[in-house]
Amino acid sequence: RASTRAPPRGEALKPVPTGCTAIVVPSPDDGSELALAKYICPSIRTSPGPHGSLLLGFTESDGFARSSSSRVLGKLNADRYFACSRIKRWWMGPLVCNNARRVPVETQFLLTRLQANAGTTPVYAVIIPLIEGAHRSTLCGNPLTNELLLRTDSGDRDVRTASVHSAA
Repeated sequence: RASTRAPPRGEALKPVPTGCTAIVVPSPDDGSELALAKYICPSIRTSPGPHGSLLLGFTESDGFARSSSSRVLGKLNADRYFACSRIKRWWMGPLVCNNARRVPVETQFLLTRLQANAGTTPVYAVIIPLIEGAHRSTLCGNPLTNELLLRTDSGDRDVRTASVHSAA
């Protein structure tokens, strides 16, 4: 029978060392590392957040400030997705899918079940786009590459930034 214990608080996610291209989480069964995402865009930065969370941010490689930007978060190591995305200005709709290419534009909440070995406790991860200053973030899937994209936008061409510290 699989164990149902949760990872210790504060140790749920580990920051990605410079040069690495994966985000890992500990397995609740044996503590081994499971990959949450692989092939992450080199401009994505990670930093520890509250309660064992991990904050994702980025800096424009050319230093040029933009009002809107997209970054590849990578290929998620997940077999099931539950996405809540904006379908109208004030309404969100759910979508359950089995690959990142189907994650809709304007996704505000993404629950993923990570791929694990058969017979082990399932591990879930939540990705929530955040608001930082005048910029808000959303998620969407890339239908061509099956990768997850992180989009930030100020909604105003005159409000620009070259760096976002906590986009998701």
